[in-house]
Amino acid sequence: MYVYEFHDRTAPFYFPEMPDFVSGAYHTGDSQYIFPFYHGGPLGITHPLDASQETLSDQIVATWTNFASTGNPNGNGNSSWPTYSGPNGALFTENILPVGLGTETDAQFVTEHKCAFWETVLIFP
Repeated sequence: MYVYEFHDRTAPFYFPEMPDFVSGAYHTGDSQYIFPFYHGGPLGITHPLDASQETLSDQIVATWTNFASTGNPNGNGNSSWPTYSGPNGALFTENILPVGLGTETDAQFVTEHKCAFWETVLIFP
């Protein structure tokens, strides 16, 4: 199994620019990277990708294409996406900063997302 997290906080936002509002990484923010000719949301507002985002888009498209055609995202020089093996495994990250495609451990993910706090607040079945 392969797991990924898209967390490019520079991803163009689908809505008009709003003063002092930072969208951060958001659900469906990766759509415009996966489908390189889709650069607008349902309102038809376009925010083209910049050069760094275009590079990340090319990497994502190649990786996802490898996965769709072979069941393995690695290939064509991309050999950095490990299989996910549960706790203590690694997941693939798609980001602009500090580096493009990369990995992070489960422990890093849990710390970054403050999972220990959320487990005390949320009720899991």
